[in-house]
Amino acid sequence: MQVVPPPVGELSVGWNAHHRTWVMMYLDDIRGGIVMRTADQLTGPWSRAALVASSVSFPSLYAPFLLPGTGETEEIRFTMSRFDTYNVVLMGARLEPRPLTAQ
Repeated sequence: MQVVPPPVGELSVGWNAHHRTWVMMYLDDIRGGIVMRTADQLTGPWSRAALVASSVSFPSLYAPFLLPGTGETEEIRFTMSRFDTYNVVLMGARLEPRPLTAQ
C-alpha cells in the first residue's frame, strides 16, 4: 500500500501535540525541495505536499529530520542537511492553525 506518491527521500514523521496532527517531511527531488504533509492518523490520508524549503534558496538540500520534543508548539523544528557545505542546519516552519471540530 502506497502512503504517499514517490519520490520520497529521507522520510521523517512525528506527532505535533499543539496542532493535534501527524507531520511528515521528506525530500521531493521533482519539486526541488523539502515538503511537509499532515494527517489526523499516522496511516493517513495525508494532506497535499507543501514546499517548506526550496533548493533555489538552499542548494543541495536533503534529509529533513523532525526534532523530537518540538511538537508542543506551533513551530515545526527540523534539521536539514546540505551537500554543498556538507553541514546540517536547524530549520523551522509554522503550521496553519487547525479549526476545532465537534466531537
